[in-house]
Amino acid sequence: MIDYSPLWETMKSRGVTQYRLLREGIDNKTLDSLKKGKNITLLTLEKLCAILQCTPNDVVRFVEDASASGTPRGWLAPVSRGLFSQLQKSSSRYTR
Repeated sequence: MIDYSPLWETMKSRGVTQYRLLREGIDNKTLDSLKKGKNITLLTLEKLCAILQCTPNDVVRFVEDASASGTPRGWLAPVSRGLFSQLQKSSSRYTR
């Protein structure tokens, strides 16, 4: 299951409001998806990381869903590492 609580904590610690996210190109529909714990695109994750000057771990975390009993344990870890690596490479253009 996807948990966006790190996003709200990061926003609070950096003094970034939802209004600023809107001004920076994150639309209302996306904010609503974040609040409801729905999926977002990698492009959106990249934008959030650029706006907040953070890593994906500061925006999202994966928690094991108890209802996914047929899901192999630990399958998200390699996916998470791969996404992090990909986003780290692409977000480096924002920090130069």
